[in-house]
Amino acid sequence: MAPSPTAPAKGRKTWFRWCLRWSVRSVVGLALLIVLFYLEEDWRGAHAWAQAQAEIEAQGISLDPQTYIPPPVPDAENFGVLPIFQGATVFDPADSRQQSPDALTKALKDISSNISSSKEQSSSPDHLPYLGNWQKGELPDLPAIQKQLEEFCHHQTPELQIPSDAKPIDIFKLLCPTLTDLREANTSHPVCRFNLDCSIQTPRSMSLGPITNQIMLAKVLSYEERLAFLSDQPDLALDDLKISWKIDLGLRNEPLLVSGLVSLGVVAIQLAVVNQGLGEHIWNDHQLAALDDDLGNIDCLKESLLAIRGDTTVFLIPTGDYYKDHRYAMMKALLMKGTVFEHEADWQDYFIQAIFGLTPNGWYDRFTADCAKYNLLETVRMVDPSSRRVFPDREKDALSSIGDSSSTDWWRQYVSSVVEPIFNSIRKFSYGQVQIDETRIACRLERFRIAHGSYPDSLSMLVPVYGTDLPHDIMNGEPYHYKLNGDGTYMLYSVGWDQKDDGGQLGTKSPYHSTDNLDWIWTNYPDLVKK
Repeated sequence: MAPSPTAPAKGRKTWFRWCLRWSVRSVVGLALLIVLFYLEEDWRGAHAWAQAQAEIEAQGISLDPQTYIPPPVPDAENFGVLPIFQGATVFDPADSRQQSPDALTKALKDISSNISSSKEQSSSPDHLPYLGNWQKGELPDLPAIQKQLEEFCHHQTPELQIPSDAKPIDIFKLLCPTLTDLREANTSHPVCRFNLDCSIQTPRSMSLGPITNQIMLAKVLSYEERLAFLSDQPDLALDDLKISWKIDLGLRNEPLLVSGLVSLGVVAIQLAVVNQGLGEHIWNDHQLAALDDDLGNIDCLKESLLAIRGDTTVFLIPTGDYYKDHRYAMMKALLMKGTVFEHEADWQDYFIQAIFGLTPNGWYDRFTADCAKYNLLETVRMVDPSSRRVFPDREKDALSSIGDSSSTDWWRQYVSSVVEPIFNSIRKFSYGQVQIDETRIACRLERFRIAHGSYPDSLSMLVPVYGTDLPHDIMNGEPYHYKLNGDGTYMLYSVGWDQKDDGGQLGTKSPYHSTDNLDWIWTNYPDLVKK
């Protein structure tokens, strides 16, 4: 019997129905897999974050930002609310360019940007004179300094009139009257708080001008302090230093890592002046005692914990939550000028946008959990303010703590790129504290020299006269190393990050550099600092 002519058509219909049925099943199955994927990743992220919070709080560490934000200070007592610190810089969340300068920038930028750092730069008529470098044995040229300061005044608008008997320090006061105002205000405002708005409305919207611009002020203050030395007015230099210590008080009380790092910069700039006065025997016994007391109020180790814990709770965690809810803002931040994605092609831009647009919420939670655990549980274990110790040997354990057994290498690398600056800051805070300790000891050594005509044979000779609180080396808990040279000078040093005594060998790179493990030293004579 011949096959029916409708059989091929029925076969095609059956095949089509089978394909359609399996296509629908595949699409539904794929959709279910995608939904399950997002549900699982969101659950894993939420679980990781909940577990991280439990572990952190079990160690007695608060995740409430208000714990780290300092209490308000009455305006009548607050140095940080002076008009010079107001009108803070405004930032566009999508652009790092400053939109409006603050009052401090307007008052000091022309001075700060024209301070000469070398003889060559000082030859330019629009620069302030170079004041030499005592550590390099470069003596100041007083007639040249006087002449160039006068010329600088003549180029101001309006032109400044200089009294005939004016010394370099008097001329600089005409150029920068802001510092005179700050000295007067410092005596009546015992506390400093810059009143930062730490609420995260959008990342990058926090106005940091009152914080970051303190480096500029410290630079100008240090210039006036060195001019005060040249004019035999160390008391004026000490008054300016007290302004810096007051500003540093405000900086190190703010719960942000950037504030802590700016604090280190301000202190480092001022220590250079203090140490110049020590090396050139400018300070008297009363001034040395005051410097010792002021520096004793600075605790970089305690400050490091506030900076790390505060930055994590006040900034990092809220920023992660913000970006989780505002994916477009994160894409825009990644693609804007100054980032690694700045010069990507259009299709790469779209690809990056798609990736972050489709990222599960759980990945943001896992990122926050890993960063918070690393910062609050591992990194801070390297610092113990109560015993005044730093433990560099815990560095490897801290670096290996990122993520968990399920984390991939690329995930660990990504999280590591974000949290490593937190870890590296420990070295910076440690070096800052060593420099403060060494300067305090140097103040007591200088007081001993003034009283006895020479430096002591050992640091133990300072204890009966200047108290039992002689700082110990925070890197190993032992006394700082002290060497009295045959020519009457001395060397004072810490064993540094590697905790090994290299005999006072100075590193050739920055003390913050990971490969420079030599000693962290202080000396009272020039030409040791390598150029």
